Amino acid sequence: MPKRFLIDITTSRHYIGKHAVGIVRTEREIAKEYLASEKRTEFFYYDHLNAEFRSIGREKACEILYQDPKQVPKRMDPQAGPRVQYGSKVNLQSGDVVVSAGLLWDFDYLSLLYTAKKRKNIFVAQVIYDIIPIVMPEYCVPGMDKKFPKFILDAAWTADILFCISDSTLRDVESYLARLETRQPALARMELGADVHPSSPRPTESWRSLASGRFVLYVSTIEPRKNHQMLFNIWRELHERAPGEVLPLVFVGRPGWNVENLLSCIEGCHRLFPDRIRILEDVSDEDLSWLYANARYTVYPSLYEGWGLPIAESLAAGTPCLASSSASMPEVAGDMAELLDPLDYAAWRDAIHRYTVDDDLVQARRARIASTYEPRKWEQVIPLFRRKLDAVLAERGF
Repeated sequence: MPKRFLIDITTSRHYIGKHAVGIVRTEREIAKEYLASEKRTEFFYYDHLNAEFRSIGREKACEILYQDPKQVPKRMDPQAGPRVQYGSKVNLQSGDVVVSAGLLWDFDYLSLLYTAKKRKNIFVAQVIYDIIPIVMPEYCVPGMDKKFPKFILDAAWTADILFCISDSTLRDVESYLARLETRQPALARMELGADVHPSSPRPTESWRSLASGRFVLYVSTIEPRKNHQMLFNIWRELHERAPGEVLPLVFVGRPGWNVENLLSCIEGCHRLFPDRIRILEDVSDEDLSWLYANARYTVYPSLYEGWGLPIAESLAAGTPCLASSSASMPEVAGDMAELLDPLDYAAWRDAIHRYTVDDDLVQARRARIASTYEPRKWEQVIPLFRRKLDAVLAERGF
């Protein structure tokens, strides 16, 4: 039996007060599972300035993971388990199990774990979301083509098991490590949840002009790989053909890297912006749920994803989705969404037009999703992750 589980919540700590992206949500949900049910758990963050791991007490962890005290389950006792001082140095011990699922490739985090493993018998489980900076470096922030391969190699040499969030990611990781002829730890698949949060009665004041069923939604960070440019071009073309038919396209997400020109084009296109194309940032979970549930349909034309959580969130809300047919996205969509080649402009344009004007098509899609789609919730998938990890630990004698 492990001496203790050490759960890294470095990324969640950085996101206090911010709305969670997919990686942050995954780290939080893993940590919540152990916070609720494992008395031999401690939490920590990586202090990159001093290259040290520092402790986070259970009360502070509860504050970081839930943020809203009203969301903390009544069954949870933050006082249970070991009492550790916030910010004190963590001394790794033989028999420890470290679980890491955050945004850590900017730091020399795994090198520190590797050094500790050479001295002590420590088990490391690392979550891998994708290897996009390796397979598509041109769509990533400059420098990631050097930084991220180092992270994956460090993970291969440090981790005892890599949990991949899709079969597509697992295949990519396996192929990449085989090509390098380097050490390959155990690989396992983990699922992500797609909970639909309670919806606000109406969106916030600035969105009141959005009518239920009369807008199209795209939830994603705005960056070149996500293919917003194609959607902008399609909306321009459709507006030129029949301006009265064009529904507002709502982008929910923060601007990322290398989108200044696109944003300038959108904002300079007065025929579309801001009435027919809108950009919303820092949307609450409740308002996002309203947008998912009340969109006529959603779009997700990304060129490549490790998973594609907004597809699952759209289907969980009962809303039809036009999704990319590449990488992992067919795994998310199954036969519930219409899949399109993200490079096929004409196919996307024609599908968007059909879903905009054909009420029978949209209603048939909604009815099929309602009758057959079974969304996976975090409370279902994270215990599966934990059981897989426990099984490997038992095999390894931890």
